[in-house]
Parts: sequence; C-alpha cells; structure tokens
Amino acid sequence: MKKLIFILSIFFIISFAYAQDENDNLIEVPQPDAISDDCGKGSDSLEDCNEPVDFIQVPPNTEEPILNKSEEKKEKKKKRKKQKGKKRTKFAMGMNISAMASNSYLKLSDFFQESLEIDLNEMNPKLPKSGYNVSALANVDLFLEIYLQQKYEFGFFLDVDTQALVNIPKSVINLIAEGNSVNTNIQDKIQSTAFAFAEQSSFFGMKIKDLTFRINASWFFPVAYLDKEMGDYTLITDADGKIHAKGDLDVKLYSVIPNSVFGGPNNNFNTRELFKSSGFDLDFIGSYNLPPYAKVNFAVFNIPIVPARLSTGVQIKYSGEFKLESLMKYFLGEEDPGDTSSFTKTDPVYDLPQKKIIRPH
Repeated sequence: MKKLIFILSIFFIISFAYAQDENDNLIEVPQPDAISDDCGKGSDSLEDCNEPVDFIQVPPNTEEPILNKSEEKKEKKKKRKKQKGKKRTKFAMGMNISAMASNSYLKLSDFFQESLEIDLNEMNPKLPKSGYNVSALANVDLFLEIYLQQKYEFGFFLDVDTQALVNIPKSVINLIAEGNSVNTNIQDKIQSTAFAFAEQSSFFGMKIKDLTFRINASWFFPVAYLDKEMGDYTLITDADGKIHAKGDLDVKLYSVIPNSVFGGPNNNFNTRELFKSSGFDLDFIGSYNLPPYAKVNFAVFNIPIVPARLSTGVQIKYSGEFKLESLMKYFLGEEDPGDTSSFTKTDPVYDLPQKKIIRPH
C-alpha cells in the first residue's frame, strides 16, 4: 500500500511539474527526494508531513525562446542572406537631359501675360553694370554608377554641355532710354560667348562617418568655343549735331570639328589631334552632416588641371563706320544730310593662334 501511494505521488508531482514547465511558470520542479526527511518515514501516508511542498511561480519568461535545431538552421540562413544583401553590389544607369534660360531683368511670370511691355526708362536703373544679359544652356548626360556596401561608389559618364551668353552693354541701353546728348563720347566693348564641351569622366566617392564626398575626373573636348571679347564700338556726338559711330567685330570660333563645316578645306576628323587638344579637370562634391540640426553641402566644379589647346576653327573680322554731318537735316529728309557709311568683312581664316581653354566654373 505504501509503495502504491508513493508511486502515485511521484506520478502526480511529475505531471504537475511538466504542465507548469509548458506554461513557463516554473523555475524549479522538486524531485521525490526533495521531500523533507520527516515526511513519509515510518508513516502510512504523506499526510503525516509537517510542511507541505510549495511550488514557486515567476512571471512568464521574457527572453527569446530556445529554438530546436531545424529552427536554428533557418535563423542562421536568414542572417547569412541579410549579410550577403549588405555586401551585394548595386548600380544605376540612365540618361539626364536638362535645359534652362535666364536674363538680367524679366521674370518668368512676365512671359505669361497677354502682352509683354518693356519700359527702358524703368528697366535701365535696375540693370547691372554689365548691361542686359541673356543666357541659355543645355546638358545631356549618360551615366553608369556602381555602389558598394552603401559606403563606396564609382562609375563613368559621358556628357555634352552647351551654353550661350548675349550681352547688350548698359551704354547702349542708356542711349536708347535717355536719348543722345551733345558732346558725348561713348566707348564700350562687345561681349558675347558660346561654347559646347564633350567630356568623358570617371568618378569615385565614399562615406566616412558624417562626411560624404565624390571626385569626378574629366577629359573634355571643346566642340565649339567662341571668344568672349568680340570687339568694341565708339559713338561721338558734337554740339553742332554731328554724329560719328564706328565698331569692330572679331568673331573667333575654336573647334575640334573639321573646318569644312565652316566652309574650310579640311574635312578629315583626326582622332589623334582630338585627344592631343583635350583638357583635364576635376570636380569635388561633398556634404557633412551636423545632426540633428543641419547638413552642409559644398561643391567646386571644373578645377583646371590641364587646359585644352586649340588652333583650329574659323575667324572672320567685321568693321563698320557711320558719319552724319547734321542730325536735323537727316530727320527733316533733306537731300544731302551729309551721311556716309562703310562696312568691310575679311575672308575666313582657319589656322588660328593657339588658345588655352578651360571650362567655366
């Protein structure tokens, strides 16, 4: 009888402990020998025990559950995939096309009005010292970029960059807006430019903590480059109404394109001369994080290292002169106001003095 009661007691204790362990509410299961020495010795039942055995309960386990081997292997595979994903190379390729235009007076909203009116008297004092400027640019960019571990980047791109600037000197605006005065001597320069560059570039960039930077190294070729200093003009008026105006214009266009495009004799494209005349420059672009307040961006473009050298293109010179003996007779339509004018143009020249060309910053 004692053996039967002892066996049933052990079975009950083990069953209860197993159920408590399944619910993570037990931290200890007493074994049969955990019963005190006074319990069960010389007695027919466990009721003679002076102190009952208590089971201590604790809050559910908050730690990660213990995985079996199959689940552990799955977790390891997931971690390996994540690590491979971080090391995996990413890349981007595509094409960018951009264009823009600007001027030194008119706003964009002015072009959407029913009629556009320009008051030169109002416009004149608002212009900069250089006068009225109009510029336009366009850019086409083919690129391939490769990123490694979100820390390094490198790539290549081909680019064609074009820009044009037309300037009307402020002295001309003054003359039109305020009219001519006696004993006036106006002298100024004619400045306009246009250029087109093709470039082949490679770049490298990286991230060091809060600093991110990128360096572009570019070989560039002047497809067309128009000298900015194009000429000058003079306007003289006397008190007796005489007017004397003259101007000289020197159009000098440098280009790697065969001069047959401009009417010249050469129609051969020399690849060796192309690379020989090319230039080299650098771009430095970066940013620095100042969390949580700001991010500082900085960039320096077209840092000249080796200028392009060109001695091919086309040059044409123009010269003009106008004289008027009496402005009053001219407006009254008299037969002989005493006006004379002349205009000359030189033949095109295709062998030009060598010029060092760097790209504008």
